[in-house]
Amino acid sequence: MLGRIREREIPKSVIPKLRYNAPAAQHLYDDPFQQAEYTYSLIESEVIADGE
Repeated sequence: MLGRIREREIPKSVIPKLRYNAPAAQHLYDDPFQQAEYTYSLIESEVIADGE
């Protein structure tokens, strides 16, 4: 009304930095669901602190 334009500020979401490690699978299953469950269980993740 008075010629003022106020832009909406979009809140910035903070996404933590992650590091993933997945060793090679040692077991092979015939059932793809069992294989996926086993493979996902091998994934190790950690949050990387700022400055590293």
